[in-house]
Amino acid sequence: MCRMLALRFVEGARRLADELIDSTVEASVNDPYLERLSGNQRHCHGYGFALARRIRGSWEVIKGRFDAAPWKSGEEACDANLKALGEAAEELKGLLKRGDEYALILHSRRTGSEPRGVNSAHPFSGEVVLNGVNGPELFEAYLSHNGGVKKAELAALLGLADPDLYTDSNVLLKFLLSRVDRRATRELRESLRAAIREAVPYGLSSLDMLVMFVGQSTAPMLFAAGYVKSSDENRWAYYEPVLVRGNGLSGYVSSTVRDVALGRRVAVEFLSGRNRFLSELSPNGIESLEV
Repeated sequence: MCRMLALRFVEGARRLADELIDSTVEASVNDPYLERLSGNQRHCHGYGFALARRIRGSWEVIKGRFDAAPWKSGEEACDANLKALGEAAEELKGLLKRGDEYALILHSRRTGSEPRGVNSAHPFSGEVVLNGVNGPELFEAYLSHNGGVKKAELAALLGLADPDLYTDSNVLLKFLLSRVDRRATRELRESLRAAIREAVPYGLSSLDMLVMFVGQSTAPMLFAAGYVKSSDENRWAYYEPVLVRGNGLSGYVSSTVRDVALGRRVAVEFLSGRNRFLSELSPNGIESLEV
């Protein structure tokens, strides 16, 4: 159970990005949809981000993950994590003051039985080789996920030992990368869609996810997938995947983030009520496929 934000935007949309970052923090602190499902309104089990920004024509990646557990526990850990999330949001907004183009994933977490700690905070990262214009190229990939998967079954499919050491979302990333490895960058959207379709039988309530690929000779590729399996009204309200677009910006937000941003009158358009899609995000718009 998580709140997520993905944005692909240019410098002129920075103020919109700032407002959506702030909305994500507020949604993480007080989420009525989460409270209906769990009795607790706080996504306070850690946070993480991955930011790619272009400065003077070159791309850099800045990333961070945090969870106060196991050094702190219970409400003390929750309080520490939400304080750290707020500080990270301010750090991110500061980082956006330099650069002219950006790709961002931001994630706050709440979990029941999955591992805790900094290594279990999203986004998870891995490496994959994709075939670009000039031949094979090494990419870093980052994934944040809202939902659950049948971890033991996916791990067995991958031949992954000791699956209980990993979160289910981390195993999901390993699965997706195994399916797109050595595929062409120009076909990545279709390859990723096929991988998600293969993962659907292993999904639980939701397979909402954000995936970013960062290479050495291409701009970052940022994808958002929405796939809610549950038909329960309260679960749909919580897991509903929402796309967003504005002047020089496109992205994905969790349902509560949308609600907060609407209350703040953020000048973007939300595309709600959609399901079972994979979208590639760019500053110029959104290109989607059915999953």
